[in-house]
Amino acid sequence: MSTEKIMRAAERFLKRTKEYMENRDADDNYTIDFVLFKGNAFAPEDVIASASCVDFSISLKPLHSEDTSVTHDWTFNFDDDLFGMLESGYKIAGMTMDCHFCVWHTIGESQRDDIENPKGMQMYLSYCKRNGITAQELKVDTSYDGVDVMTLYEKSSREQER
Repeated sequence: MSTEKIMRAAERFLKRTKEYMENRDADDNYTIDFVLFKGNAFAPEDVIASASCVDFSISLKPLHSEDTSVTHDWTFNFDDDLFGMLESGYKIAGMTMDCHFCVWHTIGESQRDDIENPKGMQMYLSYCKRNGITAQELKVDTSYDGVDVMTLYEKSSREQER
């Protein structure tokens, strides 16, 4: 598997869920926001996907065919549900620009000291750096007009050696 295949597998899994099927005739349906994997992208140990629709989020485990977990959108927290997962060994397989918009907005609104998983936030910002996710790119794609959170990015010693 590669990150692209991980993303496609998560999308296929989402489309087979009861929640997705119940909404298939609605104007809005669940869409993948981000997908995380643990281990090697070509043979991941675990995959977690997050999808949302209007006021609800779904957490999916596509590799293990476990039941989905549906919650209200307001219970989702990027600090715990993204940065915390990154700190626990997961990596980002992919993320929509709309999701990046929300993460950047969340980081921009919070004070740096309010982030409970700062290493995970740095891992996320490193992903943004490697993948060209910038304030300008977000502005073009999503009309983002918040702060440039890349000013919080701290290069790791490994990156500084390059």
